[in-house]
Amino acid sequence: MADMFQRGDAVARFSWPGRRNSSTFIPTLDEIEVGLRSAFKMDYRLTPEGGARWESVVEADWSLYVSWSGSLQHSWRETRSREYLEYILEVERAEGSIRGEIRWKELSPWHPLYWKTLPSGYQARYRTTYRTTKENCIESPSYAGIAAPPWGQELTPRFHRSPKGLAPRKLRHPQPHIPGSEGSGLVEWKTRLSRLANQRRMFAAACDCARSADTDALLKMLAYPFGEGRFASVRQLAKRREAAAVLPLTALVLKKQYLPALWALGEIADKRSLPVMEILLEYGEANSVSRLLSTWGSILVRAIARFGDLALPMLKKALARRTSPLREAQFKPLA
Repeated sequence: MADMFQRGDAVARFSWPGRRNSSTFIPTLDEIEVGLRSAFKMDYRLTPEGGARWESVVEADWSLYVSWSGSLQHSWRETRSREYLEYILEVERAEGSIRGEIRWKELSPWHPLYWKTLPSGYQARYRTTYRTTKENCIESPSYAGIAAPPWGQELTPRFHRSPKGLAPRKLRHPQPHIPGSEGSGLVEWKTRLSRLANQRRMFAAACDCARSADTDALLKMLAYPFGEGRFASVRQLAKRREAAAVLPLTALVLKKQYLPALWALGEIADKRSLPVMEILLEYGEANSVSRLLSTWGSILVRAIARFGDLALPMLKKALARRTSPLREAQFKPLA
């Protein structure tokens, strides 16, 4: 990934649900890792140069590309050729999924993807209809409109507030507070991070402070409300394989569903966290095949695999359950 970014084939950006995404940038190695560990939600996008490299590898044929978007009542499709789009619409009309007239529009230029531009293309807009027979009944998902839990993806909230000069003093947000006595290096963390107004600079400063901080300061930073400092602390504790961090990290997993803490428990590989791993695998958020294929499940099985032979009794016990929905998934950490 680092090579792709350095060649200019891809860029990254921070993504916040319900908020405007950040501008694109070339991430550092620390920022690449923070995305891979799911501490922050990062989107990766190809540049035109990266898209051209992809095209040369897969030999893309844009004459066959079809884009679709719409809702339960309206749809629109785009293709490079009107003849090809007319064929697709005739098939859909024969299936009874199109009602009324079709509105055509010629697009010049045409953007089939955000990084690709072609001289022209065609768009067709139409109203959709769904058969309500028992065999073809289409229902709206029950989870529509319900936001998913953040699963530990958190960014500093103060970057999304209004300017302080426009808010009364009594309504201003207080400075972050870390409970307990301040150990060595903690004051420096708070001072440096509070002076920064850019999230990338704050994260770089947090990583720099974490490398020289003692264990006491790192443990206290786990309670820091800003995600930049928390992830820097978790990563450093994992690198040191600090046994004293097992209980605080376990609390972050169970109370906050903080994914980097789950990854760190696997890196430390302390046998005290194995019962928690077993509970999560059998009854927790990973208790389905879809969850195991998600980020949460992937990090969980990788964390279990880091325990090596210590995890074998737990995996054998899970494999012995013939009715367990996770029986096939146990082979991932075994491998």
